[in-house]
Amino acid sequence: MCAAGSLSLRPLIGDKKFYREALAVMLPVTGQQLLTSLYGFTDNLMVGMVDAAALSGVTVANKVFFVFMGIFWGITGAGGLLLSQYFGAGDKKSGQIIFALQHVAGIFVGLAFTILLLLAPEQMLRIFVKDAATVGAGLGYMELIRFSYLPAGISMVTMFSLRSVGQSKVPFYVGFLTVSINIFLNWVFIFGKLGQPAMGARGAALATLIARVIEMVFYILWVASGKSWFSWNIAAAGQASKRLLKMVAAKTFPLIANEFLWTMGTNMLFWSYARIDEYSLPALVIVEQSMQFVYVMFGGMSAGVAILVGSRLGAGRFDEARTNSRRLMFLGSVIGLILMAIALLISGPLPGFFNVSDKLKQTATLLIRLQTVFFIPQLLYTIIFFILRAGGDIRSAFRLDALYTWLVPIPVAVFMATVVPNFAPITIVAAYMISQAVLNAKLMAAFKYYRKEHWMQNLTINHEVPLPAAEGSL
Repeated sequence: MCAAGSLSLRPLIGDKKFYREALAVMLPVTGQQLLTSLYGFTDNLMVGMVDAAALSGVTVANKVFFVFMGIFWGITGAGGLLLSQYFGAGDKKSGQIIFALQHVAGIFVGLAFTILLLLAPEQMLRIFVKDAATVGAGLGYMELIRFSYLPAGISMVTMFSLRSVGQSKVPFYVGFLTVSINIFLNWVFIFGKLGQPAMGARGAALATLIARVIEMVFYILWVASGKSWFSWNIAAAGQASKRLLKMVAAKTFPLIANEFLWTMGTNMLFWSYARIDEYSLPALVIVEQSMQFVYVMFGGMSAGVAILVGSRLGAGRFDEARTNSRRLMFLGSVIGLILMAIALLISGPLPGFFNVSDKLKQTATLLIRLQTVFFIPQLLYTIIFFILRAGGDIRSAFRLDALYTWLVPIPVAVFMATVVPNFAPITIVAAYMISQAVLNAKLMAAFKYYRKEHWMQNLTINHEVPLPAAEGSL
């Protein structure tokens, strides 16, 4: 641990070396995140050209995948913070063990979700909606998409592991190829091209399943080629020492709990919006999909933190880690302003691509414009969250993410959905704005935890290392 530090304005603007390294890491990851976002966006856009019920059905079915992703963000988040530090320390053996442990966990989770969706698909969908047409479309999509969970899990573990050690170009190239395949197959199967029957939502699921299997195969071949920092020696998981297993468990389980609770929290927000106005769900889907093109920078920032902060901590370069963390926050603020302009530009024309009513298009446009208010707070919070995680301060990250979400925004949203309508009508726009304002208020607490510098730790060694005092003050 280190003594509590404070912010300084002086080192916020980095030098050319900092920006070269930051961009070298962040740009490929941002591009890959953009491509990943296209997976869901193309499904929703093309299905949205069929009808609103199909669009809502696919979105609700993907809520289950969002929970699945939450668990994997916990697994890969813990693995990533350790990998980036071991990479900085040059400890390849421990890195291989972490890589293998993640895959063992990933295969187990992938199989578990596949079995769950084989046994109870309709029950999972009816948690969110009751409309028969929406449930029917979702079930058609679920019949095929549930078999994509295992290959998606293997790909995600490999992708995030490569990012954590700065090998971010490969995920970009693989993402470009598989998204291109997904878009082409969507066109073929959804609309019935090249002699294929028009499958609608089921066609989107089949296209995504094929693309995810191809993605997994490419990652398997890349690691097998010997060009990455890892190998497919999954047996290395059995070589983990008790200390390493204890540290992995101490970081992994809280992060899985955090990501799972946060994901369930966002689903609770979606449930609340559905209770307030189920008719407007397609507008919310359009907003979610539109924002994916803006939020791609979040993935780039996480990769920047892993290398510019996490690897420095693992190498014992604490002053550099502290300075880089401040520079990343400044860079994030600038990027937030740019993203606001992009979102405002797409807020008008983008909803027009979906086959929904004019009223829903207008609602979507208004919600996108309201969301831009929170871009800078969201980016700053995301950077701080990943900084805390990079240094192993999982307790603070958990309090900020999962605990705050369930103690403040969720009760507010549920209150608006269940109590307020008994006294006065509330629109989906008002409920969305209030929920987002309450959700982003946690930024102030995030700065507090950042200044404490409990995240300033080298996790690759057995003993505490005295840290230099914090520089300057804000």
